[in-house]
Amino acid sequence: MSLRILVWAPRGSSYDVYWGPGSAASALYAARCPERDGLRTTLLDGLSDSARLRPGWDEHESIGCLEGSVSARAQAQFVVRGMRWFRSNFLRFDVAHGLTGFDLTVRPLLQRRRIPTVIKLAGEGSDLVSKGRFAKLGGLAASRIALLDSADAVIATSERLRSEAISVGLQAARIAVIPNGVDQVRFRPPEVWEVKAARERLGVPQNRLVLAFVGAVVSRKRPHLLVDAIGSSDELRSRWTLVAAGPLDRDPEYVRHLQASAAQHNVDLVLNGYIDDVRTVLHAADLYSLPSRAEGFPNSLLEAMACGLPALVTPASGIEDIVRNRVNGWMVSPDALSIAAALEECSSRPDLRATYGSAGLETIGERYSAVAMLKRHSDLFDAIRS
Repeated sequence: MSLRILVWAPRGSSYDVYWGPGSAASALYAARCPERDGLRTTLLDGLSDSARLRPGWDEHESIGCLEGSVSARAQAQFVVRGMRWFRSNFLRFDVAHGLTGFDLTVRPLLQRRRIPTVIKLAGEGSDLVSKGRFAKLGGLAASRIALLDSADAVIATSERLRSEAISVGLQAARIAVIPNGVDQVRFRPPEVWEVKAARERLGVPQNRLVLAFVGAVVSRKRPHLLVDAIGSSDELRSRWTLVAAGPLDRDPEYVRHLQASAAQHNVDLVLNGYIDDVRTVLHAADLYSLPSRAEGFPNSLLEAMACGLPALVTPASGIEDIVRNRVNGWMVSPDALSIAAALEECSSRPDLRATYGSAGLETIGERYSAVAMLKRHSDLFDAIRS
């Protein structure tokens, strides 16, 4: 008999959703392996336009009301509707797998816990921190932490997140560290013709070096450091194109600043905004960079390395677990001069790009495949039901 899993993903779950927990869940449950054959998954989200059944899901249901910019009122409506839905439907499932430790997930699933429940924490300085008006109302943040501690298990994607969870009072014995995984069938090193086709689609000359950035263009991810680094010398400006893919509407002022800075320093910047298949950007690239201030366990970095790209990163949760400096990429200080020095070496050493790219591909295969992560989730679900 299949294990019936309810995956609670308020902001959706598919490869083309720029929401890390949802993208990771899509990769996890789309994994092709014997463990997946024993699972039946139902995706519950808050997106009214996501009726198409995506890979990884056997069923899909939606509560709606979380489209676009989410107000405190919309979040409160989702929580109330979610509690009602769960109360009426929980008997259909054996396990609930909730994505993120925010109220949108925690309150519907844990206010009156009815089935074994696992909550996944996804962001450093995020899930366990009181942010926004809705979270701060009437001590809701403190009660949310108490509800989280009542879950059968909590998944932290990195050791940093595990430490953060323990520091706010969650029981260490209930916290499992399980990283995100990547689908190595979907994300793989491109053929020569795929590189050429990707560059043609993006309008990038074949003779340029391409630095890829994938993710929401927001200050937390610090893509301005990449613009500043390339703009720091004539040599880097003449050789590198920065290609970014990800939402541009989450911090419009920051995007305008980034564009102005690129224009001022004559940096070749291609802002694609939302793109339905990030492989286009990754296949066009020579190097991937993520200079974030804070992360959980970045899917985009796993996907880039699975495509054979070397990584240029700065220290943050998850990133420190994946990238080893001068083994499978460059781990540098979060400043333009340090990034520029790495770019200069990368420009002049194609042998290093190839070596680090191959080592990164090996890292993914050994430690971060979606198949291996699904096995670890399946074992955890079995443990909390026994």
